[in-house]
Amino acid sequence: MLPYKESLLILILTLVVMYGCAMCYIQVANNRQLEKMITLSEMKLSERIRDYEKGIKHAKESTTSCAREFQTRKANVEECTELLETHKTQIGLLKIIKTRQRERDECILKRDRLKAQYEDCNRDDTDIFKSGSKANKIKYFVLFIGYPRSGHSIVAALLDAHPHVVISHELHVVQLWRDSLIEKEEYSKYDMFKKILKSTGKTTKGGGFRSMNRTNKYYTLDVPGLFQGQYEDYIEIIGDKRGGAIIAIDNLKAEEITVELEKFQKFEGHPLKLFHIVRNPYDNIATRFMYNSLSAEARKDTFLNNEVWEDIKRLTKVVTRQASDYKRLQQFIDYFGDRVLTLHHEDLIADPESFLNKMCDFLEIECNSFYIETAAMSVFSNATMSRHNVVWNEELRARVDSVIQTYTFLSRYSFED
Repeated sequence: MLPYKESLLILILTLVVMYGCAMCYIQVANNRQLEKMITLSEMKLSERIRDYEKGIKHAKESTTSCAREFQTRKANVEECTELLETHKTQIGLLKIIKTRQRERDECILKRDRLKAQYEDCNRDDTDIFKSGSKANKIKYFVLFIGYPRSGHSIVAALLDAHPHVVISHELHVVQLWRDSLIEKEEYSKYDMFKKILKSTGKTTKGGGFRSMNRTNKYYTLDVPGLFQGQYEDYIEIIGDKRGGAIIAIDNLKAEEITVELEKFQKFEGHPLKLFHIVRNPYDNIATRFMYNSLSAEARKDTFLNNEVWEDIKRLTKVVTRQASDYKRLQQFIDYFGDRVLTLHHEDLIADPESFLNKMCDFLEIECNSFYIETAAMSVFSNATMSRHNVVWNEELRARVDSVIQTYTFLSRYSFED
């Protein structure tokens, strides 16, 4: 039997060991519990992270969607703003149109009343030109110089639509005057003025050349609502449109024709004003070629169906004639100086109102906004580029380019222009 002290010591050691084992067991159990808690927490954390990632993705998608919707609504607002401005502009234009329509209706009524005064085509109109007549306020006599198919006719039609301008169509008054001298007929300037009036429809029903379609029935030179075939109260400008023939009267030389025109000015008694209408040489030449080579119906089909014609021999002749016309024309410009106004057909198409104002300033006549705006509405919307309806070879292109470089009034043009 162990002594009391040793037994107590063994008991104490046993208790200490048992306590230590118990503590170790508790510690292991706690560690396992802690590991479970950590694992559970990690699972919950991962789940929360996934939820957060889903939330962030959804938020990004929502943000993108909102941005797109914002841009769409912004575009809608801008579109509505533009539409509102357009409507405001349209309302303003509608008011202007109504005003212009009322003025135009009044003008048409006035024109009809004036027309009725001249229904008798046998009435003698010579008195209106004599000294002291209230209708005779003529400042200038107008002639056109240039070449066929350059746009003279539409310009003359627009001028004749002015209430105080009378322009006949291809009456060729200079040739009539020369013929009267050769045949020694009694022919006064009053006889000539009367012929101009009759030619423009001043003393006949139905108007003159401008109130009907020309031979090529796909365009008209009518200017509705103004004074074609009429004049209002008095005449400030009178003249004739016969561009190509003026620079080739009786095959005279250019310097001889200038002398004849000075004599003609003394005969008719008013300073001359000369209009020179220029068109892109390639289009001018191509159109002259087609008028010389094709029937009216063929020309119509050419423009409508965009057909292309090839005849180098004929086209060469037209190029030669056009180059000769340019040379003669330059002599006229040099001689008459500021009595000549050079205008470009393409400018009439691009900005008819500015074009009309230039003509009015040159003739020193008043052109109110109603005349300018109404006449401008009768101008074609685009120029016919007939150069593409004929075949050009390199030699002809080079010749035309050389001509373009020779004359200042052609310098703006090219085949590509």
